[in-house]
Amino acid sequence: MTDNKLFEVIKSLSSVEKRACASFVKSPYHNRREDVIALWEAWQTGKASSLRAEQLYARVYSGEAFDDANWRHLQSMLLGCIEACLAQRYWKQHPLWSDLPLAAVYREKQLRKPLEHTLRRAAEQLGQLPRDSHFYHLQYQLEWERYAAAQVQQGRSQENNLAAVIRSFDIYAVAGKLRLACLMESHRAVFPVAFEDAFLTVLLQLLEKSELVEVPIVALYYHCYQSLTGGGEDSFRAFRDALEKQGRELQEEENRTFTLLAINFCIRRLNMGEVQYVREAFDLYRIGLETRALLEHGFLSRFAFKNIVALGLRLKEFDWVIR
Repeated sequence: MTDNKLFEVIKSLSSVEKRACASFVKSPYHNRREDVIALWEAWQTGKASSLRAEQLYARVYSGEAFDDANWRHLQSMLLGCIEACLAQRYWKQHPLWSDLPLAAVYREKQLRKPLEHTLRRAAEQLGQLPRDSHFYHLQYQLEWERYAAAQVQQGRSQENNLAAVIRSFDIYAVAGKLRLACLMESHRAVFPVAFEDAFLTVLLQLLEKSELVEVPIVALYYHCYQSLTGGGEDSFRAFRDALEKQGRELQEEENRTFTLLAINFCIRRLNMGEVQYVREAFDLYRIGLETRALLEHGFLSRFAFKNIVALGLRLKEFDWVIR
């Protein structure tokens, strides 16, 4: 049963997740089938992985002949419960995701006080989040709910927050587009593909005269893209400055991605004989280690380790390399 999808998911569960799934599966609100509970408990014996499907089936349906269709359906039911539990746990870790849909429900029910309370709580939660592109997506959703609530409560003749809706959407959309453009350029450096993006061309022209490029997350992606597409020393300096200011606001994986993009820029310049980028690359690696931005699942890649050592020795940073 080790090649079974259900087994693979159950095997990946932590102790905390197993306890949560056990409560979820046994809750009548989520599951009313005793055979689903029985299969869950059979999987917890520790020997389930060595049992054949027929043996597990017999533990659930004692004395009944094996029915392959019913067995597959039972597994699907249990897997659905586990997936719903994992999704709910993830959802609960981000309360804002539940408050925004709840605000929409209260708006439809025209419950003014609960709606206002929910929107205030959502705004407080949003204020605690790092200012990455995800923040502006949520800010746009929050501003839209405020706008929609005002339309229901006050009508269209009153002043509204539509300007805030538009601005938060613009930041989210522009930052998201530039972020994808950076990732595409990084991909094309390894796997050359023909790709024409007319919208990006127009966007870059607009940003040359727009104050949006002053928004930190937009500035980060904008200067990164310019660096990746031949913008030169000034673009790289602007990118690095933005990364140092904004890096801690990024989610861990994204911080690692853009730190590596900055490092790769330096490596390419080194390969072109521009030795001044030895120090730049080394400092970026050092900062990436200090902030743990370069660690993936708690570990540093072998490639990064070799590069750090080579750069450190080249700069005679012997004490730091030894540490």
